[in-house]
Amino acid sequence: MFQVGRGAIGNALFFLLASLGIFMFLVGRWQERYGTRAMITVGAIICVLGTIVIAYASCLIMLYSWAVLMGISSCFILIPALTTVQRWYPEKRGLVSGTVNLVFGLSAAIMSPLFGKMLISMGYFGMNITIAILALIIGLGAAYLARSPEVPSSVAGQMSGSETGTGTGTGTGTRNKKEAGKEGARNGAEINIDIETNVKTNVKTVTETALNRSGRLACGIFDCE
Repeated sequence: MFQVGRGAIGNALFFLLASLGIFMFLVGRWQERYGTRAMITVGAIICVLGTIVIAYASCLIMLYSWAVLMGISSCFILIPALTTVQRWYPEKRGLVSGTVNLVFGLSAAIMSPLFGKMLISMGYFGMNITIAILALIIGLGAAYLARSPEVPSSVAGQMSGSETGTGTGTGTGTRNKKEAGKEGARNGAEINIDIETNVKTNVKTVTETALNRSGRLACGIFDCE
């Protein structure tokens, strides 16, 4: 295609990380408003667009656009996945978050040699179009299966249990209900804080994996000097 140096590849990784950091915050807010399925669907579509862009790449601008789109799509898919499993299993947040990151890392290890074989057998353009189609199908399928609980089960149980105990008197029942509401809100806030902390920690690990994977892919596409 065209010759690029390591500095140009480093700039591509900069755009990937910049978009990843910016949209990490935005996706966290949008998920609460639009839901997990919508976020993963958007992420899959953006990933397909990025793959199509790199398939037709003929200049560094298109390479940088691919990096930005990949960073954005990673946020739209990874953040909802992490928060969803942590809400389903609040007592095992570390385990389920580690499992999600394990799958993310293994996917790079498994797909890298497979991409190499696809490149040899299908060619550069055919490989990217095939990847785009597979990403769309798998992404939409994952979005359909994803479902996040509206309220963490532990918080809901504590709130319902506290409210059930109110009823011995009008004044006492009202006070207990208010206290139950406050306690439930505090517990919910604590869980959300823990989830946010775990997400930030896990994204740091995922970012390092994305750096290595995108660097290898970019060097495979363009001849690094």
